[in-house]
Amino acid sequence: MRRFLACLFLTIFGIALVIVAGVYFLSKYAMLTETVDDIEAPESAALARTPPGALEIFSPIPKQVFLENPVTLEGKTQVENVLVLIDGKNPKTLSVDQDGRFKKNLTLHRGANQITVVAVGGGKELLKELVVGFYPEGKGGSYTALMGMIKNVSSEKKTFELIGPDDTLIKVDGSTKIFEVSESGKATPVSFSALDNTQRVGVIASRGAKGAFSPKDVRIALYPYNYFGSVEGKQSSSFVLKLVQGKRDVALVGATKVFRWEGSNLKSISFSSVKVGDRVFVNGFVLPHESDPSANFILVL
Repeated sequence: MRRFLACLFLTIFGIALVIVAGVYFLSKYAMLTETVDDIEAPESAALARTPPGALEIFSPIPKQVFLENPVTLEGKTQVENVLVLIDGKNPKTLSVDQDGRFKKNLTLHRGANQITVVAVGGGKELLKELVVGFYPEGKGGSYTALMGMIKNVSSEKKTFELIGPDDTLIKVDGSTKIFEVSESGKATPVSFSALDNTQRVGVIASRGAKGAFSPKDVRIALYPYNYFGSVEGKQSSSFVLKLVQGKRDVALVGATKVFRWEGSNLKSISFSSVKVGDRVFVNGFVLPHESDPSANFILVL
């Protein structure tokens, strides 16, 4: 009888132990799944995901190249406050009608242009980016606007690649013009040797042989990245930003342009007005996981 009771006790204890262990590991799995969802990589370098239909751009079409200015930006959104930037400069607010539609004429600069549309309101933070080009010399040709970080520069083959889903191959020829663009917008002609694997470039190109692109206009410039976040800490000349996606913090320095929504317009404010806990949109020159990124434009939401 004692042996039977001992066996019964051990059996019950073993079953209880298995149940406890199962619950523990299931809870750990649930926590792990939640963590992975929190830090899931977004679809673009913008580090912010916009729900389908929440912000739509009808025109221009991504990668489209125009021969004339101005270019009409048209779209639709579910929120009331919308602004647009070209290469992170000259933010302009857009009027939104009762159907959520907006429309504005934009003046592009020569070469590839990065158009950023930000829409906020009602607890939503929405972002769309697209690259288009202005190339008045392109009449009669078929051209594409491209933008990205350079890799695999080959001086021997006169080629480089743009990092992206397809790692686009660019093959330079005698008709290619390469420029280095200053922060003020001044374009200075440079040679192929000015290209290296640390730069972002804008390219106007046509399809070449074997799938490579044949560029007509290549511009080395400070094309910005865009992301949302929360201010977690602050110093006299920088603050620590926690990103919407992920657990990583980043220090932003040298933010000289800070704005806040006032009604349907933007109001310029001082850096000291930014407070811990503020939600912000940041237009910066490097990705937030890199060291000491500088902010070009900050919008306090």
